[in-house]
Amino acid sequence: MSTRLHQTKWCLLTTLLAASALAPASSAAEVRFKFNGGGFGHGVGMPQYGAYGAARAGWDATRIVGYFYRGAQLATIQPGAVRALITSGRARAAVSSAAAWQIVDEQAQPPTALQLAAGASYTVTREGAGFALSDQNGVVAARVPGQARLQPMNADGTLTVGARAYRGAMRLVPAGAGMDLVNVVDIEQYLWGVVPREMPSKWGDDAAAALQAQAIAARTYAVAGLRPDRPFDLYPDQRSQVYGGVADEDPRTTAAVGATQGQVLIYDGRPITAFFFSSSGGRTEDVRNVFPSDREMPYLVSVPDPFDRLYSPHHRWKPTPIFTGTRLGSLLGTGVVRSVKVLERGQSGRVIRLQLTNRRGIASVRTGAQIRKALGLRDTLFRVTKAGAP
Repeated sequence: MSTRLHQTKWCLLTTLLAASALAPASSAAEVRFKFNGGGFGHGVGMPQYGAYGAARAGWDATRIVGYFYRGAQLATIQPGAVRALITSGRARAAVSSAAAWQIVDEQAQPPTALQLAAGASYTVTREGAGFALSDQNGVVAARVPGQARLQPMNADGTLTVGARAYRGAMRLVPAGAGMDLVNVVDIEQYLWGVVPREMPSKWGDDAAAALQAQAIAARTYAVAGLRPDRPFDLYPDQRSQVYGGVADEDPRTTAAVGATQGQVLIYDGRPITAFFFSSSGGRTEDVRNVFPSDREMPYLVSVPDPFDRLYSPHHRWKPTPIFTGTRLGSLLGTGVVRSVKVLERGQSGRVIRLQLTNRRGIASVRTGAQIRKALGLRDTLFRVTKAGAP
């Protein structure tokens, strides 16, 4: 071999070695972290799969809510209405009704009403401090100088906003440059559109008590959430509880609402905050470890859930979520993660705080809730194991 050829090969070899040293480790050699866990949701209050399993075991609704809301008592409330926000900050909204209906000027003394044709469709827009109602040709059919209300002329009528129908009245509330649409509806009819969105209606075929327990919890949550000092009481999504209006009603869930009409859970004479969620993973969590508050809620304590493993598809996560150290660092903003250590767990084993250490030895602390959100985990009930290169 010539000296020139030897030198050329040596230079090539040293160049390749240098490039290899600078290149990032392959994903196959990188540390991986397995999040072995179970459950689905925040873990506080009544687990819905637990309620389903209890109903399958022969428990009635009273026993189910009594078990998961310790010390709370059933009481009966008088009929009343709730105000659920439907849309927020809209510049315009399409509204219609198959039945005879009217628009009411709520600020007039006494309130004045203009009847609208059955089957007619209109577009509502903000106009100054009030609203204008225009027909399909753009002709203004009504003007209201301030807050207004759309409502059917009979109790069985419904109103459609966009593509969704709702019972009760629809209040038009000025909000910034736009408007909020708020459904003012009897609480029992409101629950007709909540319970089937929060629990599968088909469970009523073999576990009607579970739907009844859900109706009690949802009614209680709604009553505890009444806010007379605000334009509306409840959001139509997970910020309160999911509400879908008429389209989501089901005879089985409507029957469950009827079977528990007016029933709520109280503690010390007040409706409780009746949190509920999907799957416990085997045990619920104490509220203090999930939703810290100055308010005492002794009815939301950690209890075993022996039914979760029998019926919940989330009892143990499959497949197991796995993240490389690089991916963890990217999602959590820590730099490439070298180790994960749980610092504190709740009574159910749910993670409250954990520590992540990156490759430079810098440690940072995250809450279990932060980890769950950043990684898209179903719950904070997990343990972390490490696999791959150290």
